[in-house]
Amino acid sequence: GIERIYQKTASELDAEEWDEVAYNLRSGLRNMIMLYGPELNVLGGGVTTVGGQFFIDQTKAYLAQRLTLAKMPDIRVSELGYDTALLGAACLAVSRAKSEKQSKEENENESITR
Repeated sequence: GIERIYQKTASELDAEEWDEVAYNLRSGLRNMIMLYGPELNVLGGGVTTVGGQFFIDQTKAYLAQRLTLAKMPDIRVSELGYDTALLGAACLAVSRAKSEKQSKEENENESITR
């Protein structure tokens, strides 16, 4: 997203661009917390990799002021770094494929026993 919008990497953003990115990410995170109420949010990718603990601390401060109807989740930086979303998507795809295979096998077994 950063490279597409700003035509540069997260590490090349100036202070004003960083503020805009951080505000948008924090606002979206707040909305997600309000909707789903997670106990843990693990953030990864370019923004959190470059921003690190400073970014996490600022995000926690922002959320502490704005989360009035939801409990503050634990927020951490992913140990997977820049490729967090890619690896998460791959894990989800494998998990779904296994689940679909298991469901198909169970349906076939039910058909045989009838």
